[in-house]
Amino acid sequence: MRSIADHFQFVQSLADRPSAGASPIETLPIQDATGRILASPAVAALAVPPFSNSAMDGFAIRRSDIPADVESADAESTGPWVFPVSGDIAAGSTPELPPKGHAQRIMTGAPVPEDADLLIIPVEDTNIPIGPHPLPAEIEVSRIKVDRDHIRRAGNNIQQGDVVAPAGTVLDAGAIAALLSTGVTTVEVVGVRRVGVITTGDEVIDLADGAALQEGQIPDSNRPMVAALAGAGQPGLDVQQYRVKDTPEEFEATLDRLADEVDLIITTGGVSAGAFDVVRAVASGGNDEDGDDAAGRAGDTAGHTDVGEAGREGDEGERAGESAMWFGPIAMKPGKPQGAGKWRGTPMLCLPGNPVSAWVSFQLFGAPLLRALRGLPTTESVWARPQVTATVRGQLPTTSGRPLVVPVRVTYGSGGPELRGFSGSGFGSHFVGSLVGVNGMVVIDADAPAKTDGEVLNVILTDGN
Repeated sequence: MRSIADHFQFVQSLADRPSAGASPIETLPIQDATGRILASPAVAALAVPPFSNSAMDGFAIRRSDIPADVESADAESTGPWVFPVSGDIAAGSTPELPPKGHAQRIMTGAPVPEDADLLIIPVEDTNIPIGPHPLPAEIEVSRIKVDRDHIRRAGNNIQQGDVVAPAGTVLDAGAIAALLSTGVTTVEVVGVRRVGVITTGDEVIDLADGAALQEGQIPDSNRPMVAALAGAGQPGLDVQQYRVKDTPEEFEATLDRLADEVDLIITTGGVSAGAFDVVRAVASGGNDEDGDDAAGRAGDTAGHTDVGEAGREGDEGERAGESAMWFGPIAMKPGKPQGAGKWRGTPMLCLPGNPVSAWVSFQLFGAPLLRALRGLPTTESVWARPQVTATVRGQLPTTSGRPLVVPVRVTYGSGGPELRGFSGSGFGSHFVGSLVGVNGMVVIDADAPAKTDGEVLNVILTDGN
């Protein structure tokens, strides 16, 4: 039986290369690249700031006009000092020096000569009220700080040629603002990553199609849930959904087609030991791990390679014709039955069918794999994820020989973060209603005592995967 950490490492290894069908790089205008991921570093075409400018609303004076009795910022003011005002320096104007012995009113962002030895006196340090006023004939300065010129020098934030954002950066609002400020107008981004989500099962019905639920049938909730978890509708992702009956031929044909069309195949259901578990039957080719003695078998992650006719080289596509799939138990609850590997060279992740199991499994294994395939920074450990320390409210379930992964709701109040586990009738992998509002998960060690009200635990955050 694999540990959570071991299976995480195996799944991560599936992202060693993108699929042949994906466009590796796109060049886009930056205004069309929101949410996309940089495929190459973005380099500044302009310095920031592009010119020296005032950091304050106030008055510009020459340093040579500073009174001789002002020796340092710590010197006691002996003012006021009076300066005649010769004019305005507005934002967008041509930089200029004030006449000797004079001050000029200056606005925040207004340019100053690059080589000028100026000092900006904030308006708060003068007798002039804050706000719009006619240009005064003179000002009285109450304080002068000689070590603070209040000037933002050209390039003191970013120099031309600096890397503003490295490859793997998500182009969010802040990144776009930073790039535009440096004159970057086009960016190279990771091509659209395509994900195929497959639900199997004759009993699964898509109510969105208007089908009437018959006795023994259940609504298909896993497929849209996993599609949403995989980022359906997000920039840079194309998530397609498929529902396949428990027919080996239909499932195999769907896999073969998707192997040439997508970068990641995700299935839900059909990975356990049932007589009609078509996913495991087709994809494993009889090579899987059924029992807890699996850890002792040689080649835990690589020994299952032959998957029958579907895995052999065919006449279609340019991908490698060999597949390598692993099926077996993971030491966790829920989500013990898992499958992962490559189908004709395309990464494939096989999740359990119970909705809570599928949710937990995707968060632990699917989300990191998809991040890697998209070119986002990856982690070496399943635990190296955004976490928060929160106080338990209520009681969490007790483990029974396997690590327990509990979806939780984290709230933030004046007393700090708090977490609550499953609600309703209890804890179970089929309690899909308990997933409402879930934004984190707690991993409880095997045979650990129940976690009760007031205990403090680490929560792996799942918002945004």
